Order: sequence, then structure tokens, then C-alpha cells
Amino acid sequence: AGTNVPMPGARVELRSDALIGGPRQVRTDEEGRFDFPLIPPGRYDVAVTYEGLKPTRRRVALELGQTETLRIAVSAEAVATETL
Repeated sequence: AGTNVPMPGARVELRSDALIGGPRQVRTDEEGRFDFPLIPPGRYDVAVTYEGLKPTRRRVALELGQTETLRIAVSAEAVATETL
């Protein structure tokens, strides 16, 4: 965290009651960017996951015609794994 290093290939999921058809998912590009075009107004939960790291979650509210740029710092904390 705090390194500002892009996270290409991170999974970004968008959830909201405003979404028709259920949650949407995309992967970040080489620069760590993602886009959800044509999102209706509403409150959204955004979850970013990257293999081996704890997921990061944010809430955002969008109004009609609004565009939001999010900078989401992914936690460097590793996900606990079980060893047998």
C-alpha cells in the first residue's frame, strides 16, 4: 500500500440494486485502470480483488450524467491460506 504501483489484472466488481442483470465485473488494464460505461444513477459497492491480497471495498454514489474517477489503494496484506 502507498506505492502507487498499478495493479494490472485485478478484478473489479460493481454491485447495486440499480444494476439490471446483476453485478458487473472487469479486469484492470496494464495501467491498473478500469471502466464501467453506461451505469445508471445509484449507490454502488465496488470491490477490487487481486490474487493473494485482501479485497478492497468502496462505496460510491452516482448521479445522472456524473463520471467518477476512483483511486483505490489495494492492501498489501496477504490473504491467510491454509496449509495441510
